[in-house]
Amino acid sequence: MDVDAFDMAKAGMDDQLLDWARGMRIVSYGVVREVLDGVNVRCAFTVQQSPLAEQTVDVTLLSLSSQLFSCNVMPLVGDQVLIFGLDAWSDKVITGGTEVVHGGRQGYNNQSCVGVLMRTLRMGGAFAMSLEGNAEAPVIALTLNGSTEAMFGGTVSLAVLSGDGAEHPVNVDVLKNRPITMRVDSAVEATHGADIKVTIGKNTGGDDVSASVTLDLGEQSDIKLTSKSGAEVSFDKDFSLTVKGAVKMSVKGDVEIAAKGNATVKADGDVQVEAGGQCTVKSASGLTLASGDASAWQPNIVPTCPFGMPHGGPSGGVVMLKGQ
Repeated sequence: MDVDAFDMAKAGMDDQLLDWARGMRIVSYGVVREVLDGVNVRCAFTVQQSPLAEQTVDVTLLSLSSQLFSCNVMPLVGDQVLIFGLDAWSDKVITGGTEVVHGGRQGYNNQSCVGVLMRTLRMGGAFAMSLEGNAEAPVIALTLNGSTEAMFGGTVSLAVLSGDGAEHPVNVDVLKNRPITMRVDSAVEATHGADIKVTIGKNTGGDDVSASVTLDLGEQSDIKLTSKSGAEVSFDKDFSLTVKGAVKMSVKGDVEIAAKGNATVKADGDVQVEAGGQCTVKSASGLTLASGDASAWQPNIVPTCPFGMPHGGPSGGVVMLKGQ
C-alpha cells in the first residue's frame, strides 16, 4: 500500500499497520466470472468493497494431487473459489519444488493469488459423493449424472466383504433404455461360492419383457462346463456336444427333438427304450431292425407261426420292414 508522509502524519503507526493488514488479500471467497483455461480463472470477490466497479482477481486453481493421486475438475462460470493470497510467487508454486527468486512478486497482492474450487454448502452437482452414517455403519453414496469413463492401467482387484458376518445384498440394476455392452479382449475367470440364478426376460419389477440370448462362437472358440466331480460338457463352434461322464436327463414335460439332417444314436453298451404308453416308430422310406442274426427275418401277420417259419412281409402288406 502506497502511503505518503501526509498520510503517516494523520494517524499513528498502529492505525497504519491495521490499514495494511486490512488491505492484504490473504484468504477470501470469490465466484468465477470467466474461465481463462483449465487452471486459470478470473474471479469476483464475494464481498465487494465498492459499489462502483466489481473487484476481480486472476486466480490459478490448485487441485488435490500427489505423485500417486490427482483430481482434476474443469472450472465453470459461477463456481465458488476459496482464494489464497501468497506472500511470494514463482512458477514452482504450481509445478512443485523450490526456487530462489529475485525481483519476483513479493508480498500479498492480487498478482499472487491461488484458489481451490470449494463450496461452503453441499449442493447438487452432476457428480456427487457423500460419506454418511457412523463408524459402525458407514455409508458412501456416489451419484453420477453424466458420462462416466473408468480406465485401469494396472492390476485391479475388487472384493465386497461383510464385516459383521451377515448377508448383505450387492445389487447392480441397469434400468430401462440403458443397455450394457461389454468388450473383453482378455481371458475372464469368475469364481462363485454360492448359487447362481440368471433370469432372462423379466424387468426389476418381475414383469415379462422382450429379451433374447445370443451366443456367438468364433472359429477358435468353444465352451466347457466342468463339475466338481470332474464331469465335463463342451461345445465347439458347430455346437457338437461332448460329455465326459454319465448323463441323466429328467424332463417334467413333453420333449421334442427335430433334426433337418441325419440323426444317429450310438452306444458302446446296451440301449433301452421304455415307454409308459404307446411307442410309435415312423419311417418314410423304410425301417430296418439289425440284430446281427436276422438277415432272413420278416414280420409275421400271425402272433405265432405254427410251422416255425417267418410269414408276412410283402405277402402281409408290410414291405419296408425287414431284418438285417
